[in-house]
Amino acid sequence: MAAGRIISLQARSEWERALDAVPHMFGHTWGFAHAQSLTRGDRSFLYEMRGDGVRAVCPLVERPVDDRRDIATPYGFSGLAGTAAWPGLEGLLAELASRRRYVAGYITVNPLFGDESYGAPKERHLTNHTYTLDLTQDLEILHSNLSTNRKRQLRDWRPDLHESYREPLADFFVDAYPPFIARKSAASYYRFSERTLAAICALPNVFLLGARAHGRLEAVSVFGYTRHAADFLFNASLPGGEHHSTSLIWSAVHRLVELSVPVLNLGGGTSQGDSLAEYKRRFGARPRPMYALKTVYDPLAYADLCRRAGRDPNVRDGFFPAYRSP
Repeated sequence: MAAGRIISLQARSEWERALDAVPHMFGHTWGFAHAQSLTRGDRSFLYEMRGDGVRAVCPLVERPVDDRRDIATPYGFSGLAGTAAWPGLEGLLAELASRRRYVAGYITVNPLFGDESYGAPKERHLTNHTYTLDLTQDLEILHSNLSTNRKRQLRDWRPDLHESYREPLADFFVDAYPPFIARKSAASYYRFSERTLAAICALPNVFLLGARAHGRLEAVSVFGYTRHAADFLFNASLPGGEHHSTSLIWSAVHRLVELSVPVLNLGGGTSQGDSLAEYKRRFGARPRPMYALKTVYDPLAYADLCRRAGRDPNVRDGFFPAYRSP
């Protein structure tokens, strides 16, 4: 019999035991969820689902909307991940929504460890692509897969080029990230408090790499990993230090190969096929489609909220839930 249960942030050991049984990414981990809660203050939890020989997990965050709530996958690459296909899994999500009186839900399907059966076809929407590197290949093959421009940028790369001592790199990152994000005019969900940034940098399954020029740090990149996959989480640089990004990623590839992590997720572009996506593709990375379940659990309440926000409740292709559209 299929069943689901909520595991709160206060139940760290249960959260981590649930993940042990399911392939997952850094975005699923308790440490990342807890660090984000230091900024967001939202009610985050892990939803664990068990069926006939199948398990699935998904971090979720409850958000107030008037006197009701909706749910969403928090920032990062988490989403529905499981051990096998599970047609009908959305029934457990609907049961949760009914019990918690949710109006709507925006739930991503993990691009590496999800399955096309997770969610009804009418609710699955392609949102973007992410780019991944297969780190089970030899480093020589990974290098041969680089674009001509990437190889040129890495011509002077060497194994000792970047430093990895955590404390000074974390201090630099926490200080440099907010102005870096401001210069990029990044969306609000990229903005985190110093407490969150420091907490992420302190996690044992995170490493930082820093690049110096003329004796001073100019850029730091942050990577998180599990035994199943790694993520390029953040980058922050001083003005003019953006050019270090390519060599920092290549140093991370070497570090992750040493750690026997099988895949590195570089993330995607701001929109499909933009210049940032193209930058990541030129590492020889494979594009993977990213899907989200856009589900209305209470049609009457949803329509009312959309009407009051001046949004069309019937549109699913854009921002969802529509009543939260900026």
